[in-house]
Amino acid sequence: MKYVGLQSQIWRNNTNSIILLILFPLVLFAMVWLFIFLVGRQNREFTLDAATYEFFRTLPWVTLAVIAWFLIAYFSHSSMILAATGSKPLERMENKRVYNLVENLCITAGMKTPGINIIEDDSLNAFASGINQKTYCISL
Repeated sequence: MKYVGLQSQIWRNNTNSIILLILFPLVLFAMVWLFIFLVGRQNREFTLDAATYEFFRTLPWVTLAVIAWFLIAYFSHSSMILAATGSKPLERMENKRVYNLVENLCITAGMKTPGINIIEDDSLNAFASGINQKTYCISL
């Protein structure tokens, strides 16, 4: 098995994220065009040119919706994740063992220690989230 360093993983994750961010509006635009075409097809005189014309008329509104979606996601992603999972921030004094474990792993990897959240649930699960170093968080 080939060794992959931390920086390589970060670069690959960032590249995949950018690809997904580019594909989201493209898929949405394609779905809007397809919807316009399928709805317009009920009219016998509706053509591909008419569907494309109607699509370009709605394009500014769809673009505004995509921009609004991205802005909402960027500025409130952490609060949405915390609300969806019901996780609470973990302070060092509440659970020193977990906090020290995460902190030691981050020191070993040469990373800044992210925020640590605890999900009150019996199932074993953990995930990481965040866009920048201020919002990095691990939920356990």
